[in-house]
Amino acid sequence: MKLEMLFDLIEKENIAVEYMDFSPTIQGIYYKADGCLPIIGINENIVSNRKLFTCVLAEELGHHFTSTGDSTTECYSFVDKINLGKTELAALKWAAEYLLPLDEIVGAIKKGIKNIEELSDFLGVTDEFLLEGFRFMAKKQSFIKIQEDLFIALTNLPNIYLFKGFYEDERNSNKLVAEGKTDYSI
Repeated sequence: MKLEMLFDLIEKENIAVEYMDFSPTIQGIYYKADGCLPIIGINENIVSNRKLFTCVLAEELGHHFTSTGDSTTECYSFVDKINLGKTELAALKWAAEYLLPLDEIVGAIKKGIKNIEELSDFLGVTDEFLLEGFRFMAKKQSFIKIQEDLFIALTNLPNIYLFKGFYEDERNSNKLVAEGKTDYSI
């Protein structure tokens, strides 16, 4: 489903997708030159791994919406490396927000999913990608409210805890009174 959503967006944005024989260290690349259609290149060796393919395709598509300039050039200075890192981070953040909507995470937990592997399978992403998504979420909030007395705590990443309890003061979301916890760690 998510892969199909990505391809619909790629088609809408008029982006070409090419499958290439990259070195094993390169999973995908986004390239846009003036006067040409943007291109996403995908390492043909990852296509059979649907979750990885989905995550890489989303991250490369993220470059289309977040990047400027050419991030395919070599880095010759520390500043170049920092700028490339910022570009990659912005594209990954876009991909995580696109592939990991909060309502889907909440719905999965409500359905009884009890660990990271099951959650990543349900969401159609890799465990590592899910953890990166939680890292982005943790920068905005310290917990995800599932229901009145059930929360996912994002304060001790890479460990992710499912707490059954309540917040002592809803205005001060930093104080959790836990009755029990389930470790969602990777």
